[in-house]
Amino acid sequence: MQFHKVVLSLGSNKGRRKENIKEALRLLGISGVRILKVSTIIETLPWDNVEQQPYLNVAVFGETILSPHELLETAKKIERQIGRTSGHMEPREIDIDIIFYENLILRAKNLQIPHPRFREREFVLKPLREIMPHLKDPETGKEIIALYRELIMLPFTGTITTDFGPFSLQVKDGKVIKTAFSNLKGRRDYNPLIKSILSILRKYFAGIPVDFSKVPVNLENLPPTYRKVLEITREIPYGAVKTYGEVARLSGIKNGARVVGNAMRTNPIPVIIPCHRVVRKDGIGEYTGGKKIKEFLLKLELKDRFFSTFTKSTF
Repeated sequence: MQFHKVVLSLGSNKGRRKENIKEALRLLGISGVRILKVSTIIETLPWDNVEQQPYLNVAVFGETILSPHELLETAKKIERQIGRTSGHMEPREIDIDIIFYENLILRAKNLQIPHPRFREREFVLKPLREIMPHLKDPETGKEIIALYRELIMLPFTGTITTDFGPFSLQVKDGKVIKTAFSNLKGRRDYNPLIKSILSILRKYFAGIPVDFSKVPVNLENLPPTYRKVLEITREIPYGAVKTYGEVARLSGIKNGARVVGNAMRTNPIPVIIPCHRVVRKDGIGEYTGGKKIKEFLLKLELKDRFFSTFTKSTF
């Protein structure tokens, strides 16, 4: 009979959270998993800034004679026994994830080992660092303590879905450092600023007028002239536009339309710094994300005034 070392992550944010975790550990122990180490229980706010109650989380190190798929089936059975009926990313009485199974690398349809997102989750790495700091990730070869250090150095990130796919932002040291119409990498653990901005962005992309001027941003890596241009751009109100030449004059740059255009191209925080509101005098002009996105954003804000502001020939 061969025992296999396994690492599990348990979480609960519904019902009697602590009792749910204790019961899950008991049921694992009588279902073929010998528990060797259990971390301290930590409380975490919901991953990915979803609207849910806080979680209690633990990391578990143990050994089992069960195969990977048998272990998965056992975990799901225990979840049902404790009362879980919810799906992925919904509130749950208990969640049992397989993080490691020996040094196995498995990518099956219904089971992936190591867990594909464990490196992004502080609620997994922090308790696991407590009980197994030097355990190595079989895919990267890095120790848990190193993965944890890398994670906490990353910016926080959050994403919403728009008509042009994902729109993401990154926050570091209490300021937005980047936005993009793509999935940006970073920590998806709870962050109050991310949550607040995502709420504003949802309203914005629903066509509701909002004000991004109070959102803290970091433009320190840009040249002073570009920072000045982008600060002026931030003052253009929702539903209004200014030409490159007008922004240049407001920025104190003589004959500076080209400088303004270059500043728009280097804008690391589109939408929040609304460079789409800066247009050519004879059309909407270019946009780093593509003209289609600029047209979409302008139509979102100008609504019926879009076609009176820009004739079809100027798109």
